[in-house]
Amino acid sequence: MIQSLGGPLSLVLTSARWLTHRYAEFYRNIFHKIYDELARRSRAPVVAGHVFMAQAETVLRRERVAFDTGLVEEFQRRWSSVLMAPEGERRLGFTSAELEPRVRAAFDAPRAGWSFARYHSPDLMIDAAGIEAVRRGEYQFVLGELHLGVNTLGASFWHEQHPAPEELLRAADADLPEPRFERLRGQNEPKLNSRAIIGLVAPKDYFLALAPDACGAPASQTVGIGSLVVEKRQGELTLRTRDGRLRYEMVEALGGLLSNLSFNSFRVLEPRAHTPRVTVDRLVVCREAWRFQPAEMAFAHEKDEAARFLAARRWARAHGMPRFVFTKSPVEVKPCYVDFASPVYVNIFAKIVRRTLEQGAPTR
Repeated sequence: MIQSLGGPLSLVLTSARWLTHRYAEFYRNIFHKIYDELARRSRAPVVAGHVFMAQAETVLRRERVAFDTGLVEEFQRRWSSVLMAPEGERRLGFTSAELEPRVRAAFDAPRAGWSFARYHSPDLMIDAAGIEAVRRGEYQFVLGELHLGVNTLGASFWHEQHPAPEELLRAADADLPEPRFERLRGQNEPKLNSRAIIGLVAPKDYFLALAPDACGAPASQTVGIGSLVVEKRQGELTLRTRDGRLRYEMVEALGGLLSNLSFNSFRVLEPRAHTPRVTVDRLVVCREAWRFQPAEMAFAHEKDEAARFLAARRWARAHGMPRFVFTKSPVEVKPCYVDFASPVYVNIFAKIVRRTLEQGAPTR
């Protein structure tokens, strides 16, 4: 069963590696520009780490979103050239053998952007009628999403509840034998929870504290940004301790931060009004999707509940939707399940549509 997943998933991971490589090029270029400007102002070849990071935060806030948008669009164009999908199709099926040369040509990259970016975490589901169907070979995999450049098993709640956490540490140590920096998050950071706290850190590794309220790591493994400096040697930008005991190439040093900035960037298809289901071998890489402006969804504004329910069913049927779908909206953090045969679910869905329109959230 796992062997049947290898071919199609390797194509997905090849494109993910290209994406991290391009991110690294962008961040490396930005970091060099920041260093050059700060070194010019101070007339010194060594820049304090906290000064560099403060400037980096300002510059990235200004430039990262535009780059991220452009890179994802390029990524999607490359996938379009690989799939060569005709307009109007609802189902596209390929073999990994026929797509492999196209994927390797479109997403050629010498390496991942930084060491930790060798990890990608796909959310995989098995579509089958039951265990017996799987045993008969009547199944397919569905890729829910792929978290770019992260190892979700590294989250503390996975690591601490694992029956053999030392096995996870040994595996991570084999993947990443060199000491590395792991970002230590501050107490007041948004979305700080057990899923965001890294537990898969070996004794040889270090925690990089970028915020004054960063805590939760052994003092012997914690390195504050104020104790570090930035310098350029033979064209390579490095982050090092003042005594030179630790020294890392800048993108490598901030790899944990860069993974956090880019992990939701993997989106294969351009966001059109309708996109088809794309299957490679037994893996559904992209599920069929529809996108609408809230104002186009008139059923949500029906006052009578029965009329609203019937209008929603007619609307779904007109667009060829199945009974069960998931919907995404800017006013909801997570996707919401909808059963078009359930008045309760239809009412919830209609409320989400109305809230999206009322709050003026980005459409489609």
